[in-house]
Amino acid sequence: MPLGAQITLPDRMYGDTAHAPFLFGVASGDPLTDRVLIWTKVDHLPGQTAPINLDWELAADPAFATIVQSGAIQATHASDWTILVDVSGLLPGSRYWYRFRDGNGNLSMVGRTQTAPAGSNTQFRVGIASCSSVYSGYFNAYERIGQRHDLDLFVHLGDYIYDFVDADEEIRVPMPYPNEPATLQEWRDRHAYYLLDPDLRLARARLPWAVIWDNHDLDGASGAGAKQAFFEYVPVRRQDTASMDKIYRKLSFGNLVDLFLVDATTLRDVDTLPNGDFSILGDSQWTWLSAGLLASTAQWKLIGNERMMSNFSLAGLPSFIPFGDGPVADSGAWDGYDGDRVRLLDFLSQNGIDNSVVISGDIHMSFACDLAPDNGAYDPQTGAGSAAVEFLPSSITRGNFDEQGFGGFIATLAQAAMSAANPHHVYQELESHGYGILDIRPARAVAEFWYSEILQHNTTETFATAFQCLDGANHWDRSALANPTVGLDRDAALETQGSLLLSPNPIGVDGFDLAFRQSYSGPVQVSIFSGSSGQLIEVLEIQDCVAGSNKVFIPSRNLAAGFYLVRVQTSEGFLVAKALKLGE
Repeated sequence: MPLGAQITLPDRMYGDTAHAPFLFGVASGDPLTDRVLIWTKVDHLPGQTAPINLDWELAADPAFATIVQSGAIQATHASDWTILVDVSGLLPGSRYWYRFRDGNGNLSMVGRTQTAPAGSNTQFRVGIASCSSVYSGYFNAYERIGQRHDLDLFVHLGDYIYDFVDADEEIRVPMPYPNEPATLQEWRDRHAYYLLDPDLRLARARLPWAVIWDNHDLDGASGAGAKQAFFEYVPVRRQDTASMDKIYRKLSFGNLVDLFLVDATTLRDVDTLPNGDFSILGDSQWTWLSAGLLASTAQWKLIGNERMMSNFSLAGLPSFIPFGDGPVADSGAWDGYDGDRVRLLDFLSQNGIDNSVVISGDIHMSFACDLAPDNGAYDPQTGAGSAAVEFLPSSITRGNFDEQGFGGFIATLAQAAMSAANPHHVYQELESHGYGILDIRPARAVAEFWYSEILQHNTTETFATAFQCLDGANHWDRSALANPTVGLDRDAALETQGSLLLSPNPIGVDGFDLAFRQSYSGPVQVSIFSGSSGQLIEVLEIQDCVAGSNKVFIPSRNLAAGFYLVRVQTSEGFLVAKALKLGE
């Protein structure tokens, strides 16, 4: 469905016309200690083939007072007018803001990203999600992710887009009804259509992503076209410039975390194990993964893959509940490749590789599972004998028991049967949707489950529960945590310099008072920026400001509810910044 066609868009689907021609937002991804990818797509005139000249800037502050890197690049027809810049020469563990500009001076929305830390690192927080059909519901979970200031990375574990509309989940479907993409341009159009959702644009703009594909990102008559469109529209660092087939890769975050992103979709059923069973990983990927795990010096090893790794037996499930592939929930997951699962878990156990956390997607439900070798030593009461743990948050929107008509009592009945048959499942939830947060510190890793509504747009979410894995334990603690972890707000340096007093905060309907704590008097310039986009909203000149004694009233005028950045510049060049919130 080309975007230029006459279509009727469903609710909450529109381009970012305020930043035209950058209608599809910005994004960043695959951060290293000294570099990060930044992305955008520029709109173009019908039939245009000539390149479009763009400039990009990356700064150390959202007001772009300190430009760190900048450059020029062309958007071309060959890449569907998408841009991907690998910005290098950056400092490790640092937050940056970036934007694009066309030849007419039009600016994109401002993106926020950060590089990976180097050396000692005491906390790492990653958001985790999968299975995000724009047709199946509202992307409220993406909006909540985009509003956070306390995440270092967002990992999407596949089915980022969908090749089809599920007939049971037609919540936001455009007209005419979307066809399944079969050509390169149709896959490009599907990616571009997804980016008409403002909540997805927000989440992509607010923190770096690390993405792996799954079957719905690739299905259709043109696998090569699907892969090319994926690399054009998702900020993924190509691992092989001569081929689009290799996407597995490693990202490191200081001495605390190594993240191995594994492809359990496109390399399966090619190579066989010594017993003749097909491998889900393939020989080359297994060699890479096993060598990387063995050589890793990071305290925690994350293995991100598209499919559930834990055994998921359906023994005892009532026959009137039509769920699963015979005795297991999904033979297309690791349950159908038990030889590879045994090989990996035995490898971890036999080599004494502790603190491995598998993060998975695809199955649309929530799980915290122990992963035990097949040696009979596992104790489901305590978790002793487990080689690793698995964290699988629910889908962003794709349906589960509830959408299939098996919610309420039937879901409760199914959950009881599944719990009895799978005692290594420390937590499972069959009906909700959302994302997860993995908070990692030297002493423990905590997996949090966060749920959002999908049938209508709203601004709330629910923290459901959390489980922790202690350093060296290799299993989830059996006691659930009642409260979420607290992350470091990496914008705090802009917010709490202590140089500027703003009262009240949250600011009132009419405005707020401003006063200095430094010894300064004279004229100042007050600039108000949007905290989410970095756009300059208003500049005020104050001619007489007496240090620490008088309060200057700053009217809020028509500021909408949200976060704002107030920057004060004195005649001596002194700069102060503090974030504000208007309303609740």
